[in-house]
Amino acid sequence: MGPAPLPLPAALFCVDDNFGDQPRARRAGLALQRPAVLRPYLTGAPIEDVLIVAADPRALASTGADVLCPRGCDRLDVGVSLAAIVGDGPPPRIAGWAAVLDFLRLDVPQTQTYLARSFPTHKVISQIVAADELDPSRGLRLRLTTDGATRQDSSTARMIATPHELVAAIARRCALRAGDIVLTGSPAGRPADTDGPWIAPGCLVEGEIEGLGTVSARVVAEGPA
Repeated sequence: MGPAPLPLPAALFCVDDNFGDQPRARRAGLALQRPAVLRPYLTGAPIEDVLIVAADPRALASTGADVLCPRGCDRLDVGVSLAAIVGDGPPPRIAGWAAVLDFLRLDVPQTQTYLARSFPTHKVISQIVAADELDPSRGLRLRLTTDGATRQDSSTARMIATPHELVAAIARRCALRAGDIVLTGSPAGRPADTDGPWIAPGCLVEGEIEGLGTVSARVVAEGPA
């Protein structure tokens, strides 16, 4: 028998530009230059300092799964992200943590963000630990390697908005339910849209977050149509 099917959340959110070490942050630039703007945003002002987008929960796969490199995709990127698992509310709380390999198709136009993030197998998640077993505020190391070469190496101490702040900000604007997942951002090391190097079939991707262990996946070519 194969592994048990992964329980899917009702909603999956991805946060971009949430690390101060990102050299090409887009919308986080204002927060980096003027940190005081962040608090009003988190208490109800328009979201301007980090980018929060939705993805299809059906993109989730368990650690150790094969990740599909889509036919014709020549720009596949990946980053490691701390996932906050939403618990019961109200207000919604964080009930658990996981490490996620967050794959992103950069061959899809930027105006189609949902499609760029929602390809099957492109969100590889580790085992979940209870929220009280981990404290991101103390600075947990995040590391990503591709075929053993370091691609990302940072700390949750460099986050602009904390996981708790992100969950609260999202919950004020839409319904969050127990089991929903918020990917809280990926640190420096992701290339710009035209830079590379890109992820290709055969690549072994491993992400590690302190206290959560390793999440890994082998990239394989998508089969014929």
